[in-house]
Amino acid sequence: MALTVTGQSNPTDTKLAVQDDAGADADNNIFGEDVSVRMVEIDNGGGSAVYVKLYTHASPTIGTTVPDMVLMCPASVKRSYAFPEGIAFDPAVSMACVTAGGTAGTGAPSGTQKVYVLASPIT
Repeated sequence: MALTVTGQSNPTDTKLAVQDDAGADADNNIFGEDVSVRMVEIDNGGGSAVYVKLYTHASPTIGTTVPDMVLMCPASVKRSYAFPEGIAFDPAVSMACVTAGGTAGTGAPSGTQKVYVLASPIT
């Protein structure tokens, strides 16, 4: 997995996190601070639906920690979720991509899933 976070040049001081091989292992505290999530895009290159779980937790245990948000993306589809007002993740936002929704889902997806998270600092 390769996670990159890039500052964006605009008045809202947003950051874009791109996970180009999302999987069942958590990407912990991806922004290193509390943020307001503005957009999540899932590019599912696999043959079955995937679920991106977002946690207000710096180091969640996938399958045990209750996710704060679960976003589904059908097989071979790119889906965007926009939150114009932002959703606060304080003190951190972590994520994982699995094959089942809910808390207990832990299966790693097949194929390649890319997940983009756009967020701004909470002020």
